[in-house]
Amino acid sequence: MSMQIDQNSLFFSNSNLGKSRSLNSSSNSNPDFPIQKIDNSSQQNSKQPVYRKAKEKFSDLLVGDNDQSSSNDLHPFYPVAAFNKPLLSDSSVSGRTTREDSTDTIDTIFSSISTNEENKSVILPRDNVALLGIPPIEEIDLISENEPPENVFKEKGYNINTKLNSGSFGTTYEITSSQGKVSVCKILRNPQPLRESSKFWRHGDFAASRLELPNLVKLTAYLINIEFSDGKKGRFYLPANKIKELGQSLPTDVKVSIEAEVMEKAPGESLEKLLENKTIDLQPGGPHFNNIIKSVHEFLRSAYDHNFIHRDLKPANVMYDPTTGKVTIIDIGEASRLRRRNKSDHEVKGVSNPMTSKKQQGSRNYMAPAMFQSKEYGSEVDYFSAGMFLLKIISPEDFKTFNKSRGMVTTFNDLLFDQEPSKILDIYLEKIGPESTTNRALVAHQELKEIINLYFQVAARETPEEVTASNAALERLDVILRKI
Repeated sequence: MSMQIDQNSLFFSNSNLGKSRSLNSSSNSNPDFPIQKIDNSSQQNSKQPVYRKAKEKFSDLLVGDNDQSSSNDLHPFYPVAAFNKPLLSDSSVSGRTTREDSTDTIDTIFSSISTNEENKSVILPRDNVALLGIPPIEEIDLISENEPPENVFKEKGYNINTKLNSGSFGTTYEITSSQGKVSVCKILRNPQPLRESSKFWRHGDFAASRLELPNLVKLTAYLINIEFSDGKKGRFYLPANKIKELGQSLPTDVKVSIEAEVMEKAPGESLEKLLENKTIDLQPGGPHFNNIIKSVHEFLRSAYDHNFIHRDLKPANVMYDPTTGKVTIIDIGEASRLRRRNKSDHEVKGVSNPMTSKKQQGSRNYMAPAMFQSKEYGSEVDYFSAGMFLLKIISPEDFKTFNKSRGMVTTFNDLLFDQEPSKILDIYLEKIGPESTTNRALVAHQELKEIINLYFQVAARETPEEVTASNAALERLDVILRKI
């Protein structure tokens, strides 16, 4: 296959990236490594000075044995600007001998020889990923190392409309695709590697990328950074449904961080803001309250079957549009997709994803006691969060009162530590008092009280007896919520 020269970006690609040869004129006869000539007489364009500078730069930097190549030959070297790796100290690239006394990266080299902005490339040739030891994958683009994320999304056809929010975490924008679809782009200020390297695509913001869970925000694309154990780095833009394919092509010891992500724009406002501003009637039994309960339960039921754990279900992470009744659960940064519950051992191929977790992640006022005790748990813990979530909606003031008295400095002084599920709501009501808003509401709406008790029951699955009770509670919840 012949050398391909991208005359706009000065990046070269070749399918024989893993092979090597010495840089001398006799190698031109090697059919595996033909060198494409540049005919200066037939190409009279403004980019030729840039090419001559590029050739001179590489001729000076890449030292081969008896380098006597023609002045019109370009060295078949394959620069990848995504590497944050000193170019000249990496003697493993294509087997060439290189000088060790330079720390120039590809980006700095090209910036020094570019004459205008048109010569810079955001998206690099896909074949260049072979230098990272992984195969090129359709729809996954290698991105220039220092390109601002905003430019990457513009290159991918998005228009950045308005800034929605900015804080210590980063910045979110409203963006519109070339097809006119409105989305949200979140750019992180300080991307951190995921805690998981093995099967990382099942954790954090990747966890739901291949699931269709009702009322859960849908992520559509990512800009990610990958660091290999040898120090090489790659920067990739990819659609959400390609994250597993990329992950399976990588070594298990890579470090992966999300630099930016695109997701659907959830209509409305967070329930936290709606509660604070009291802009809608969220009284128990009302249409908004009932709609929220049903929508959250639809998510919980589907997530439970897939063993998908959100870990941070709370009013701040639930968007609600009062005009349409649309509920969207957002912020899945703490999520995990574990091995699904109905997958038997004989269906497992190779090393299986675990069915349980011991991570202590989430917002403490909504976390199940099992999570504080480092016990093994699955997606059932989100039901506990849902129970506390409903109590918060009924009365934010009562919720605050209870959590002041709950005590969570250590596991053992938590009021709910080792309590039977059927007693958790009673403890809550006792602490906030018989005349509280919540007490009065649950007296008037007995089905709501039963739903909350059932949520706490589902969340307890440590013993065989609790598993049986949890399964029965799930069935009962389905019956009740169909009537609402």
